[in-house]
Amino acid sequence: MYLASGSCLPLRPVQELRDYLDARQRVDFIESATTADVPWTVGGLDYERFTLRFPFAWKKRRVLFDAYVRLQRRFRFKRKIPNGLVPHMGSQWWCLTRQTLSAILEDPDRETYDRYFQRVWIPDESYFQTMARQYSLEIESRSLTLSKFDYQGKPHIFYNDHLQLLRRAKNLALCRPVVRFVSIIG
Repeated sequence: MYLASGSCLPLRPVQELRDYLDARQRVDFIESATTADVPWTVGGLDYERFTLRFPFAWKKRRVLFDAYVRLQRRFRFKRKIPNGLVPHMGSQWWCLTRQTLSAILEDPDRETYDRYFQRVWIPDESYFQTMARQYSLEIESRSLTLSKFDYQGKPHIFYNDHLQLLRRAKNLALCRPVVRFVSIIG
């Protein structure tokens, strides 16, 4: 299963994507790293994104979000991570094998995991990234979808003069909600 948004564009012919995946039928392509492995977590919420509660949206209710984080830190509140899980995070665009995805969806403890991940910060960038580590036979920790961000987490804007970079990219798709292609030719 290749997860992409409705506005992702292929960088390569779709047949090339099919051939690529057919040649790697046992490989899960999902960026999946622990907070200790990555330098790009923003806002001081590294491991805390898995141990605090986040009932308020960071963008829409920022004052409440920040106040609730401070309150939890002050009273040293920590949620328990379900036994056996090592939290991972990564891109929301991934490609999982049927075997891995089926194992995640049929896990007898799925209800416990689902409940836990409902209140982590940015669950779409941690649920499958963590669960794939439980079941995958082989993970290539990268996304097949190209996305670039600056140090503040804002999407990189590609222009026509980036065409050679896009042609050389090992990624097979470009996702427009994250990466905008702006035409500079009138």
